[in-house]
Amino acid sequence: MPNVTLGGLNTVAIAAASGVYRLSFIGGSSRSIDLMNLGGGAIFVRGDATNPTVNDPNSLSIPANWAANGLTVDGGTGLGIIAAADTTISVRAR
Repeated sequence: MPNVTLGGLNTVAIAAASGVYRLSFIGGSSRSIDLMNLGGGAIFVRGDATNPTVNDPNSLSIPANWAANGLTVDGGTGLGIIAAADTTISVRAR
């Protein structure tokens, strides 16, 4: 499970074979983000400590070339993301 520390503007390659990526901020701060899936395959996102899985009904599914705005990254648990196929995401901190 790769851990990714976010800055203000980020582009992150998500490899499907790498499992769940855990996004967080330096110092464990909680912040809102805008997340765009730049393509390749759908991504599945969870904001709790449970890791998402592909086609998880309890995860937010973001198809290729779609975005979700105002997602909260909890300072303690981070934001879990997994991809159905290799993709790239763009993340902007608010």
